[in-house]
Amino acid sequence: MDKSSLMAKTVEPNHPSLHRLAIMLTEVCNLACPYCYEHRDPEIFYNPDPHKRTMTEASVIDMLERAYKIWPRISTLFFFGGEPLLKRKLIRQICEVVEAGSIPGMGIKPKYAMITNATLLDEDAREMVLKYDFGLNISLDGPPVVNDLSRIDRHGHGTSSLSMQNLAKLRDAGGTYHIEATFSRFHLEAGVTVMDLMDYFNSEHGVRVLHAPWVSATPDNRYYLTDDEIVESYIPAIRYSLDNLRKGVPKVIFLVDHWLQVLKSYDPMARRAYCPAFFSDLSMNPAGDIYPCFMFNGYQYLKMGNVYDDQFFKTMNWSVGRAFQEAIFGPCDCPTEYQAFHSGCVGADRIATNSILAKPYCGVHTRLLEAFLEMLMEDSSTVPNSSFHAQTTKMGVL
Repeated sequence: MDKSSLMAKTVEPNHPSLHRLAIMLTEVCNLACPYCYEHRDPEIFYNPDPHKRTMTEASVIDMLERAYKIWPRISTLFFFGGEPLLKRKLIRQICEVVEAGSIPGMGIKPKYAMITNATLLDEDAREMVLKYDFGLNISLDGPPVVNDLSRIDRHGHGTSSLSMQNLAKLRDAGGTYHIEATFSRFHLEAGVTVMDLMDYFNSEHGVRVLHAPWVSATPDNRYYLTDDEIVESYIPAIRYSLDNLRKGVPKVIFLVDHWLQVLKSYDPMARRAYCPAFFSDLSMNPAGDIYPCFMFNGYQYLKMGNVYDDQFFKTMNWSVGRAFQEAIFGPCDCPTEYQAFHSGCVGADRIATNSILAKPYCGVHTRLLEAFLEMLMEDSSTVPNSSFHAQTTKMGVL
C-alpha cells in the first residue's frame, strides 16, 4: 500500500483530522497498579531524560500549536499520563487557550476527555471538569475488597476510600463519568464476578454499560487469566445483560452493547476496524513524540515522528503505518462472518504477546460471541435493543 492511500485512512488529504489526540502530560503517576503497562517496561516507557518526562507550562501550548499545524481538525483532546491531574495547571492552560480560540489553524473546537484514578479529583479538579464539560474515564476495578488489591499507592495501600469520596462529591455537583474496570485474577481471588461488578457499578455509580475488559498479561504474571477463566467469567455476564435488557433494566456488559449495535446493521462481508490506534487516534508524549497510541509510548520502532518536525508527513516513519494496516485490518483466526463483531486493542495484544500483529484473544471472542448468539436464539421473539451506546460514545472515551 502506498503512502497516500494509507494516510487517506488516517486523515483527509486536504484537511487532516483526528478523532482523538491523547496528550500525555506526564509519565509520572501517584499510584503503582501492579498490572499497569507503564511499570512492566519502565526502561522503555520512561524517557531516559528526566526533563522530558513531563510537559511544562512553557512547552505545552507550543506543542499543541504544532500538533494543530499537522491536524487542524481534532475532535477530542484526551488528557493522559501517568496521572494527568498531577498536571492540572497544564490542563487548565490548554482549555483556556482552546476556549479563547487562540490556537492558530484550529479547524474545529474539540471536546475534552481524561482518564484518571480519581484520587486527585479534589474540589479544584472537579470545578475544572464541570466547567469544561469533560468526558471522564475513571480507573476503578470494583468494590474496595478487590480495588484495594489492584489500585494501590506507592506504599502498597489501597486507594478506594479517597477515590469514592471524590466521585461522590462529583456526582453531588452534577458530574458524570465512565468506568474503566480491569477484570483480573484479583477478582477471582476476592470472589467478585463480572456480574457483581455490573451490579456494584450500577448501584453505586449509575453505570449502565460497564466497560470491564479482562486483563492482558503473560502467564508469568500473578493477575493473569487463562482463556477458559475469561470465558467462564464473562458468559454469565452476557446472559445477565440480555435478561436485564429484556426486562427493561439498563445494566449490561460492554460486549453485549457492542454486539447489539453490530447486529442492527450487520453485513457478513464487512470487516470492521479492529482498533482505532494510528488510523483515528494518536498520542503525543512530553517530548513531542507521536505514537499510534499512548500504550506504545517509548517503543522507538513504533514512533511515527515528532511535532517539532515541520515536515512531519514527509519524514514520518511509514513502516509504523504499514504495520498497523496489517494489525488492524489484517485477518485473524475468527470465522469470516464473525469479523464484523470483533474489536480489540493492539496495545493489549502487544502486552500479551510482545507483538502488535498477534491477536491472542480471537478464540475467546469467538467463544463468547457464539454463546451470545445462542442466547439470542433461545428467545428470538424478544431480541433486546441497547439504547446506551450513544451515552458511552458521548463520554469521549470509546
